[in-house]
Amino acid sequence: MVIVLTALSLLQIAYFPTFDLVFRLITLILFTLIFEYLFWKVRRVTSPVPSASIVTALIIFFLAHPLASLWQPLLACALAVITKQFMRPGNYHIFNPAAMGLLLASFVGLPVTWWGAIGGNPNYMTLLVLGAGFVTFRSLR
Repeated sequence: MVIVLTALSLLQIAYFPTFDLVFRLITLILFTLIFEYLFWKVRRVTSPVPSASIVTALIIFFLAHPLASLWQPLLACALAVITKQFMRPGNYHIFNPAAMGLLLASFVGLPVTWWGAIGGNPNYMTLLVLGAGFVTFRSLR
């Protein structure tokens, strides 16, 4: 999942060749990893691979409008981590953390859109469908 989302992110950055998107992607990933790490320390929980945090940041990167202020997707990442840590009976999440972070951040003005397939270029959708099919196939085995 991380590989597919990273590939889509790189394709999207190539489609919108600005340094701002590269900076936004790196900032969201680092912020989410650090924020998640702080919650792990507070709760005295360890997670050997922070791939869930990276996936959360990549999903928020894709769904937050590229022209939104940087603080808005950062808020969505923070809210996603908070809901991931506290809205879980047992070891299961009630909601998808990225979706919950985006929903809560949308109440303070984050424009949520899916710009991952902008331009009508079928290559983006083909990569997305193949990646989703691969993840589904692997999870069913």
